[in-house]
Amino acid sequence: MESIRADSQNNRLIVTVSGRPTADGLTELARRTAAEVAKLQRGYVVAIDVRDMAVVDQETTAGIAACQKVWLGGGPSKVGTLVGSAVLMLQLTRQGKHSDSDDITERFSDEAAWHAYLGF
Repeated sequence: MESIRADSQNNRLIVTVSGRPTADGLTELARRTAAEVAKLQRGYVVAIDVRDMAVVDQETTAGIAACQKVWLGGGPSKVGTLVGSAVLMLQLTRQGKHSDSDDITERFSDEAAWHAYLGF
């Protein structure tokens, strides 16, 4: 399951992905992401919750990259990702290096630390 919403009052993009996302689901999420990013001002914060997402394969990695490209293109100030497994954490870290998102991205396994980083 993939969900996304812009919180324009707090200038946040909130993304949740759980289960085993499909390439089609992530393509649709990237499309919806563009519409949600358009509601925000540059400098927004991206809050990503993937703690219940399964480890990804190469096809899914391409979908994640497409989503990253859209939300990074809107000019966020920071990205915080809550991750549930060490393997997924490694995969997303590797993906972040390829997308040049590591400069503004922090990944967390602790929800309280994630909230503190995002200012929730």
